[in-house]
Amino acid sequence: QSLHVLQYTRNVEEVLKNAKDRTYTSAVAFKWIPLRLSLIMKANKEFHERTISMKSKANITIKEEKPDPRLSFRAEGPRFAINEALNELTALDNSNKAYSFGAPKSQYKYFKHGSLLLSTKDSDKINGKVKFSDSRGYFQQYHLTRQRSDPVLIQKKRSDTWQTNFEVELARKMNVQMREFPMNVDSATELLEITSRFGNSYVLDIDHKLAKNQNSLYLEEI
Repeated sequence: QSLHVLQYTRNVEEVLKNAKDRTYTSAVAFKWIPLRLSLIMKANKEFHERTISMKSKANITIKEEKPDPRLSFRAEGPRFAINEALNELTALDNSNKAYSFGAPKSQYKYFKHGSLLLSTKDSDKINGKVKFSDSRGYFQQYHLTRQRSDPVLIQKKRSDTWQTNFEVELARKMNVQMREFPMNVDSATELLEITSRFGNSYVLDIDHKLAKNQNSLYLEEI
């Protein structure tokens, strides 16, 4: 193409301008994903394609290339978008290494069996049915390489009593829990605490929990 431009215009500046415009609007990058990261991403290839594409604005393809155990990574689009896509892939790889080799572990609290209660705003029942969409909110850094999904309520009409219904169910749940809790054991009651946390929540690797041709669950099934 550069030869054609030169023959037509006899102008080197036009050749350089054409080359610059073409690489800006159309370029392709191919890369083998490191084995350690490939093994983690393999189960969620489509999620990572969508996420990296959304962040970089490049067209992303992640494929298995048997017999090679590594995944291939292909980015197509403007050069700035490809650079951003490669940066996202590097960030995934660095995060995976950091947490594989042992970042500082946080302390874990123990939750009593049966204490979990999930519900959604505007739902006419506590155990509402939800579908899932890719989560774009904040997340824990060690979940960077995992598929993250937000539950979305499937319901045509908004319920005006959802908050009252939830308060009733929450009180019932707490009463059941406290009746079963060993209140006469000092070592247990000394560690007992009730906390409220506010922030983003998401479901990890939901595709593994869904059967083929299934795209929704009841909240208690999550």
